[in-house]
This record gives sequence, C-alpha cells and structure tokens, in this order.
Amino acid sequence: MKEKEPVVKREENEESYIQKLKESEEKYRMIFENVNDMIIFLDMRGKIIEANNKLKDIFGYDPQDVKGKSIISLGSFKIKDLSPIKSFGLIMDLVLNGKTINFLQLETKDKSGNTIFLESSTTILKKDGKNIGYLAITRDVTEREKTQDALKQRNEELEKINKLSVGRELKMIELKNRVQELDEKLKKQ
Repeated sequence: MKEKEPVVKREENEESYIQKLKESEEKYRMIFENVNDMIIFLDMRGKIIEANNKLKDIFGYDPQDVKGKSIISLGSFKIKDLSPIKSFGLIMDLVLNGKTINFLQLETKDKSGNTIFLESSTTILKKDGKNIGYLAITRDVTEREKTQDALKQRNEELEKINKLSVGRELKMIELKNRVQELDEKLKKQ
C-alpha cells in the first residue's frame, strides 16, 4: 500500500512551486519590458491584449491606453512593396492557415503623424489546439530606411555626375583627335 505524502511536505512543495513560478514570471516580464523590439499580444479580432513599453517609444502611445483597443487604433499599416491584393492574401494566410509572417516591411504613422517604417513578424498563438490570438514582434527600422533612401539618392547623383564626366571626357578625346587631325593637315601643307 502506498504511503500518503505528509501534509507539511506537500505544502513545502507547493510553496516551492509557487516561488519558482513567480521567479519565472518575473524573469519573462523583465525580458518583455526591456527587449528592444515592440511585442504586442492580440486577440483573434485584433484587439490589443498586452503590449510592452517599446510601443510608447515607437508610436507615442502608452501601452495601458491602447489595451483593449483594435490594432487599427495605432493607424493604418501599408505593407511596403506589396499590392493591396497580395497584402490581403498574406494576412488571410496568417488568419486562415496559421502561417507565420516573417520580416514584413510596414509603413505607418506615429501618434504625432510622422512616417515610421517597421519590420514585423507575426504568428498565431494557440492553446489546446485552438487559435487564441496573435503575437507580433516589431522593430522600428525608420533610421535604416532613411539611410537607405539617402544612399540611393546619393548613388543616383553620383551616376549623373559620372555620366556627365564620361560624356565630357569623350568630348575631350574627340576634340583632341580633331586637333591632331588639323595639326597633321597643317604640317602637310
């Protein structure tokens, strides 16, 4: 016959388990609040369940102020380099088929109306085999986009200068050849 665990021992185990659970929760809360990316948990209708403090850095909204509101309350999100039809298809793949969307490039505006660029990965959250919401991990890539645009403009300027310089050099060679021809004609005369 199996002996029953003493009540004191069981209570110690429960206390130890609760303490470990609290420590684990604190550890993950610390990571959640201090990571350099915005983390948003959404329900299946797109309502914000929870967001970390990076939301305020990126959008200018306090996470507590947007809790329970639709993700659309943050603004409209334009998927960079995708037509509306392809964008819709991508979102439907996430919703209907549970496919993860990785490194989606988004353009939107912050609370002040400034254009910001984001890179986001979104996945379905499941519990007991049922879809319960979405997890979006998003990074502000505005400075990177601005730098890339500046580099692109600079390259275009340099290409124009190069074309002008090459064109000028070709004209100079042409003129030099013409001067040599004329000089040879003069010497023959």
